[in-house]
Amino acid sequence: MTPADATLTEEAGTSGAALDADHLALHLLTSTQAAAMACVPWVGRGDKVAADQAAVTALRSELASVPGQGRVVIGEGEKDDAPMLYEGEELGTGSGPGWDLAVDPLEGTNYCARGAEGAIAVLSVTARGAMWGTSGWYMDKFVVGPAAAGSVDIEGPIEDNLRRVAEALGKEIGELVTIVLDKPRHQELMARIRAAGAKVLQIPDGDVMGSLLALVPGGGVDISLGIGGAPEGVLTATAARLLGGEMQGRLSPQSEEERA
Repeated sequence: MTPADATLTEEAGTSGAALDADHLALHLLTSTQAAAMACVPWVGRGDKVAADQAAVTALRSELASVPGQGRVVIGEGEKDDAPMLYEGEELGTGSGPGWDLAVDPLEGTNYCARGAEGAIAVLSVTARGAMWGTSGWYMDKFVVGPAAAGSVDIEGPIEDNLRRVAEALGKEIGELVTIVLDKPRHQELMARIRAAGAKVLQIPDGDVMGSLLALVPGGGVDISLGIGGAPEGVLTATAARLLGGEMQGRLSPQSEEERA
């Protein structure tokens, strides 16, 4: 298990009350740490549902003591048919400013179940009304770190984007490392990246963690891209904003149910 990650933005929402980021940050970090630690007994035991339930239970308990009036705007349960912190659930002490929450108590449930690295507990908080509650399940994302921010265009060809990122980073295209979810929908994308000369790290799950590797110094990844979960996209966008990187995204329905 990697260390828990908590992201927090401080801005006014529709409630008009400003969040005290310094006051909330420790509470949120403690909450994600509790979720991560609750999964430890399940690492390597092959039961991702039990691990996810442990994370949800621990996180819900800790968030109950966070100051303010919390509301889940984005959770994971509906898409994954998993234990959930459900959309609209009220959390926090109920006293103080309102805040909205996007949460994935255990991203990388399969990693945890297999005893592999890459599982994290992650959440993002904004002032009430400032969080985009996406209705979609899947999102196409393009994520780069601070040094390449402003150089990408998700609407443009991947080859052009690779060239511009390489220029921004002072690298050759052949030195670029991208990270992409290893899914059938990405076969053409990965082939084009490799044909252009860049490297592809294929991961089976965990696009928030993959994006964080592109956003943090020393992560070893220059670009995170492709279609993953929309809830994870909101979490990633928050991290990109706080860390000075850039994320561009667009909803990408993968079924008729989602398109409806």
